[in-house]
Amino acid sequence: MAFEVDVVSSFSLSERYGYDNYTLGIEGNTLFSVSTRGLQVFDISGNQLICLNEINLEGQTRSLSLSNNYVYVSAVPPVNRLYQIDVSNISNINISDTLSYSGVHIQFIDGNHLFVHGWSGETDSWIINVYDANSLQLITQFPVPYNVNIMRKAADGMGIVKIGDMAHLYDISDPNNIQLISEHVIGETYFPNYCQLIQNSILVYGDGLGLRFYDINNNWQLINSLNYSVEFFSIENNNLVVYHDHKIQLYDIADLASISLVDSILFSYFDSVQCLTLNDNKIYYTSHLGSLEMYEIIGSQLIQQDSYRNYGALTSAYLDNDKVVISTTLNGLTTWDIEDFSNPALIESYFIDYFPGENLNGENEIFNYKCYDIEEMLIRYKVLELDESGNITELAELTTFDSGGALYYKEGVGFFKVHNQILYKYELNNNTLDEVATLSLPTAEWGEIYFHGDIAYILSAFKVSVINNISSNENIEVYDQFDLDIFGPSTLDFFENYMIISEQADSKDCFFFDISVPLNPILISTIENSGLIAIDQENELMFMGSSSFTIYDISTIETGIIPELDTIYNWFYCEQLIPFTRNGLNYLLFLDGTACEIYQYEYEPNGINDEIISISPYLSNHPNPFNPSTEISFQISDYSEIESAEIVIYNIKGQKVKVFTFPNGSLGTSDQLSSGQHSITWDGTDQNNQVVSSGVYFYQLEVDGKAVANKKCLLLK
Repeated sequence: MAFEVDVVSSFSLSERYGYDNYTLGIEGNTLFSVSTRGLQVFDISGNQLICLNEINLEGQTRSLSLSNNYVYVSAVPPVNRLYQIDVSNISNINISDTLSYSGVHIQFIDGNHLFVHGWSGETDSWIINVYDANSLQLITQFPVPYNVNIMRKAADGMGIVKIGDMAHLYDISDPNNIQLISEHVIGETYFPNYCQLIQNSILVYGDGLGLRFYDINNNWQLINSLNYSVEFFSIENNNLVVYHDHKIQLYDIADLASISLVDSILFSYFDSVQCLTLNDNKIYYTSHLGSLEMYEIIGSQLIQQDSYRNYGALTSAYLDNDKVVISTTLNGLTTWDIEDFSNPALIESYFIDYFPGENLNGENEIFNYKCYDIEEMLIRYKVLELDESGNITELAELTTFDSGGALYYKEGVGFFKVHNQILYKYELNNNTLDEVATLSLPTAEWGEIYFHGDIAYILSAFKVSVINNISSNENIEVYDQFDLDIFGPSTLDFFENYMIISEQADSKDCFFFDISVPLNPILISTIENSGLIAIDQENELMFMGSSSFTIYDISTIETGIIPELDTIYNWFYCEQLIPFTRNGLNYLLFLDGTACEIYQYEYEPNGINDEIISISPYLSNHPNPFNPSTEISFQISDYSEIESAEIVIYNIKGQKVKVFTFPNGSLGTSDQLSSGQHSITWDGTDQNNQVVSSGVYFYQLEVDGKAVANKKCLLLK
């Protein structure tokens, strides 16, 4: 039976907002906002943000455009879809049609035409598909000029293409006959870059280098500029709103030759603007922390009118029995009762004025919470206890002005953290964390700490430190340190006599170590995938989460072969994975930035049936280590029911290197293997007879398509 999974619970739903200047749109008194979960609709007729409706959309949504009674929302890979959403009845919005495409997520409306960017595999070029905005009937296609991937809308009937240091303006009012209007050298530009045409002839171009004002009817004369990085801007009448360097700034541009600063809003270090627009003298913006904000320009001031927020971004979770603690960016720590999966209940919120740090961690009812006190400019390390009712009690606190790693707890041993190449050990006494030992680390400025018996493994930039005797305050020592290709936040878990390490960012590698001797980990395999990892020990499964989460069968980990079972796509990036069991059933708590979900899953490995297991295979190679060749031999006790056998060579990454198939004429008839011992000689080449590099390889005996035995060999050169 294959891996099967069902969502049985979804709670703590929240919103995240993408970094794009096209995630907000306004039509009359209605504001449309794209979040990572879909589309939200707000009434903005007064000085409040009143959410009228929302609709979840599959995939990570990115940008929107408006036309008549429709909103168009694009979803990025792997979905690659454009949704047409009927909003003629706000109380009953629905998806009326979809388009599938490969390429960038940029799309815009001009007149009654919908312009959608895509990639043409036939011509190996970027194209723009132009549709009727109502019927979604394809009208025409044309290549994006200069084969760049984006044309943006500059104004009604006008598109702009930027390549190198040149800006090219096109008349797009007739999609069947786009015409170059003007072009000019405006210098190198940097992401993000946006433009807006004002006063019919003034092109305002903003990017990572600044904001420039060009008169395109006067030989592209540069009228003025703001020479600092501009992430977002919006212009209405004589008001210019700019976001840069954690500030929203309001400028008066009545006289473009003399632009003057009117007012500004300063953001905390932890927050930033994700999108910004100016409409009817009001500024609307979405924040990184997960809120939608409304400010009004009153006289020469920016006055906040309303804020729409729920939990903000969800950053970490901690599970103890049927209680879950979730850290959020806008609502502190929230505790939930999940005894009834169909109806999770919010119990309480704590520390809502603090911003969360690294992941929650602990053992049983004791866990640690690192948070930032923005007003006091302090970092607080809190030791907390979660009781059976889901209430949190603070047991102790450390405070510091200088950032360090998270605080980690080992039951019966103490609390640990790494800062400035020092490992600190604490013990909890009378609601106080007393420092009882310190240990100098060769290179670790910070580190994630994982415990295995009396040993701690510390992950830091490109290094793994092995710490021995952690239960002793006097004899704790750095036993070893070795290099590993990890840089950012990483994760570690254990399975039997193996240790698995992966960087949390995707597009990296995951490393498998043999820790039969825990103080001397030996790398035995890697796979080309990465993310948060969690192990289901009983079912011999590994879950790995990033922009999606993947399930691996690790029952054959000793061979270095880690089969991938399934991949499930999530709304947003994975923040936590926690496998657990209840009443004999398997569950996975999955937290991304927008929701906490619980999956029920079943897995029965294909395995080897009793008939095959009874064949008692013999498998060996000689010499080992070898150079340049080795003889691999196998023998099976009963060949009567066997049709074929293979010796398959794998490298340390689990990639297939070479296959030897039996029978192949000389080793048996075409119908049945002959009895006795068989052998092949592997000369250290791959399937294309190219010489492979030295290192550890695995050879596996597969009978009628099923693995029955495997061994390790070492090629030396």
